[in-house]
Amino acid sequence: MIVMGRVSAPFGVKGWVKVQPFTEETDSLFRYPQWWLRETGQWRSRTIEEKAVHGTSLLVRFAGIADRDRAASLKGQDVAI
Repeated sequence: MIVMGRVSAPFGVKGWVKVQPFTEETDSLFRYPQWWLRETGQWRSRTIEEKAVHGTSLLVRFAGIADRDRAASLKGQDVAI
């Protein structure tokens, strides 16, 4: 897998996370409806439910992530496509 970004922080209280992309175009990762996150050393597929650009970062809400605590558990995870 090629790492294309990293989850940097939770955003708000409804399960959104902020993602720092490593791509030239900020929103180019949005071309892919599923991303892979490296959770505890294993890659896991995640489906994007909602997305937005926020300055030089991306805001994403993944399926099954509905609150800030669960979103916070994704902090620091690598993102691949």
